[in-house]
Amino acid sequence: MSIRAKFTLFAVLVAVVASSLLVGLWLRYEFIQAREDIGDQLRPSADSFARAITDQMNLMTADAETLLVVPSLEEFADGNVAARSVVEESLFTLIRARPHYAQARLIGRADGWRELIRVNRVGDDIEIVDRDDLQQKQNEPYLAPLVDGFAEPRPYFAQISPNREHGLVEGPPMLRIVRPVHDSAGEIFGAIVFNAEAETLFAHAVQDSAITMPVTLVTDGLDYLQIDPGGPEGSIVMSGSADWRRPVPDDWQLSKEPHEPVLEGRSARYDVKLAFNGVEEELVFWVFDEVDVLEFWPSMRARFAGVLALAAFMILAVTYLSYRFGHRAMRPLRELSDRIATHRVGEPLDYLPSDRTDEASLLAKALVDLNAAATSEANRSRAILNSVDDVIVSITMDGVIEAINPAVAQMFGYLPTELIGQPLTKLMPPEAARAHQKYVTESTLGPGTRRMSGEKDVFGQRRDGSLIPLDISISRANFGGSPHLVGVVRDVSARKEAEEKTARLVRALETSNEDLDRFAYVASHDLRAPLRVIDNASKWLEEDLEPFLNDDTRESLAMLRGRVRRMDRLLDDLLQHSRIGRGDAAMEHVPGDELVADVIALLSIPEGFSVEVSDAFAEINLPRMPMQLILLNLASNALKHHDRKTGVVRLDVDQRPDWLVISVSDDGPGVPADYHRRVFEMFQTLRPRDEVDGSGMGLAIVQRHVEVAGGWVELESDGVRGSTFRVHWPAKNTNKGGQDTERRAA
Repeated sequence: MSIRAKFTLFAVLVAVVASSLLVGLWLRYEFIQAREDIGDQLRPSADSFARAITDQMNLMTADAETLLVVPSLEEFADGNVAARSVVEESLFTLIRARPHYAQARLIGRADGWRELIRVNRVGDDIEIVDRDDLQQKQNEPYLAPLVDGFAEPRPYFAQISPNREHGLVEGPPMLRIVRPVHDSAGEIFGAIVFNAEAETLFAHAVQDSAITMPVTLVTDGLDYLQIDPGGPEGSIVMSGSADWRRPVPDDWQLSKEPHEPVLEGRSARYDVKLAFNGVEEELVFWVFDEVDVLEFWPSMRARFAGVLALAAFMILAVTYLSYRFGHRAMRPLRELSDRIATHRVGEPLDYLPSDRTDEASLLAKALVDLNAAATSEANRSRAILNSVDDVIVSITMDGVIEAINPAVAQMFGYLPTELIGQPLTKLMPPEAARAHQKYVTESTLGPGTRRMSGEKDVFGQRRDGSLIPLDISISRANFGGSPHLVGVVRDVSARKEAEEKTARLVRALETSNEDLDRFAYVASHDLRAPLRVIDNASKWLEEDLEPFLNDDTRESLAMLRGRVRRMDRLLDDLLQHSRIGRGDAAMEHVPGDELVADVIALLSIPEGFSVEVSDAFAEINLPRMPMQLILLNLASNALKHHDRKTGVVRLDVDQRPDWLVISVSDDGPGVPADYHRRVFEMFQTLRPRDEVDGSGMGLAIVQRHVEVAGGWVELESDGVRGSTFRVHWPAKNTNKGGQDTERRAA
């Protein structure tokens, strides 16, 4: 495909993408606009009806609260029979003022929640029911919260249900508000219950609202009332009745909070959850309305056709313009291509006037500049090759030297011109030259580099016949249409001498370490001998002189034996310190939580002290030794040097990419800043040795173990209260592999 065709295709693709974005942005705008239009149509009716119903039901709540503050009601609840007539008159007055109230009752908790006072609306008359006709209501669903022990003083609306007299359904569906009544002692005495004919109440709400489109009122029990402002009055359809149909689709989720209209398929719905003042939520209402989205399609379709036409015009225009522009812009490049096709090597490429600034002229100038840059780079590379001390040689696959830098004169005593065309074996001793050609012939070098001196010493032969140790790196390169070998030869005489010197020093150090081991062993045993004599002698003296000893002499003998034990531990610590890092035993790695459990088992934890361990130890593996000794020393120090009767020692670990930071913290006395380094020296203690039983070697041993592993230890303390020792342990020494799995499986 030509550049012009590619340019045109690219421009068309850009136009298509731009047009698609334009159409997409328009569709998004239309969707937002349609949503706003739908919302403007749906919200007024639903919101208006919801407010009207809320006002009616808040009025019922206010009526119940008003009756509750009548003084005679509390007197009647406390047993004052004379107050009954006042309560009856209050209920009578209230039901007369509310034409949609069918009943107003005071129900007592005693005798199976029996009605105490009941006022009925019978047609246009209002009557107070005779006491003999009052009923028990404990089995009525609307009293279930109270019967089941509901003790909140707030009123609640019960689920809509038909009116029942003596267990039989009589009358239309009722909406009831129940207000608990307490006596002067605060105990539930009974409840005030107002029955409102639900359809009559909702009809009042319709009259008080500005409904312009059908709306539906639905309860959480899926009872519903459908209202059409232009049709007959609707009736409540109870869930479970013969003519009940689900008012909303199965996949509709009625909102808990107000939200924007919801688009689902061809339908748009807006619903409002009703909330009532000071009422427990036993009954939940939603008001919703919906509209067919296709009603808005005609106006959208006309605008959509215009946008599509604009997009098609953009694509056609860009296609034509890009073709014309590409044809004109590519003409200089076509001419340049024709000239290069007939150009002979060595002749100047001067077909373009020097003052032209079109693309082809700029390209020709770029070619000249590129050639100049390549020449400069070649000169730079040649200067580098001529200045390095290493010999760099290029040979054919037959082992013939093609090129070699001047460093060969210093290293081998030959001039480069003397070696060009000569076999490489000219620079090798006879025994190496015989095997060289076979190595070159069978070489399978890839694009990488191989060192010939990796496993054995390689020597070259100078012009005078002397041998020189070499380090040789060889790689395969392809140029000129054939493979070649490129070698870098370095004189390693100085390095070999340094390696021999290092080997001598290592042997001397090993001998010194062996002598030190023997000395430490002999010194430990020879020094322990008089200690054992002193210890035994003190015991014999105590036994022989028992009748003559007093408290002072016994204390002196005990002090003597304590010094002997301290000296014995000091010898152990010195011997252990001298051997750190010189063992070659393999480390046993264990889960961190198992290791910490072993450390705690070895601690002598005084009464009143506790040791807290981070859960992070369960996620790591640690070497049992020396980590067990490190943690034991640090935790023992924290307990030993504590200055209070109670305390806490905490062990924690922080995993980092290259390190594990293990910390041991305590709430004991702080360590002054001047001692943060000195505490890690041998024989250092911050308290007199007579007060603390120890050799002063513990932290020195800890530091030595950590440093041998490649880490370090640091102390953090404000010098007043609390100290934290942090061990930075290399993550490579934690064996995060499968050993942990095997140990846990076992």
